[in-house]
Amino acid sequence: MKRSWSPCRVALLCVVIGCAEEESAVPTMTSPMANAANQIMSGVNFSLVTAGVRQATLLADTAFFFQRSDSIELRAVKTEFFSRIGAKTGTLTAREGTYRSKRQQMEARGDVVITSEDGRRLTTPQIAYDQHTNRITSDSAWVMTQSNGDVARGVGFETDPNLTFFDCSNCGGVFRVPPPQP
Repeated sequence: MKRSWSPCRVALLCVVIGCAEEESAVPTMTSPMANAANQIMSGVNFSLVTAGVRQATLLADTAFFFQRSDSIELRAVKTEFFSRIGAKTGTLTAREGTYRSKRQQMEARGDVVITSEDGRRLTTPQIAYDQHTNRITSDSAWVMTQSNGDVARGVGFETDPNLTFFDCSNCGGVFRVPPPQP
């Protein structure tokens, strides 16, 4: 006996096959951070303010918030720093970071680059930024390239976001630091 396929059977088979394909295409979260976070935000923008003065704007592609924690985990970080009179003084970029809101401290990790407004560029694997003191510190290796091409290198430093004040104990190279801005 020869079995024929009616149009209804063909349509039902297509619907069943189509549904099976759609179910396998459902995206799943693979990040353990995403699975543990209580809240996830994308395109975040925070103003870091001390005594009523904006010191920085913290931007991130993604932010992970956790219940009972003041730590915010960030991905694709960009921070723009400002002087007391509101002039932009520097920019920091990093792959990821952590902001601790109660302590007003940020840690940036992964391909950290700090660029001053006059073109100096500092690269390092990680930094810590203290909002109270407006200082950036690190105990990692770093390279600073001046706008004229001079290079300085070392391990460990303390600086301001505009790279005008720079203190290092294990370093060498050429440093040309302009006077601080207001």
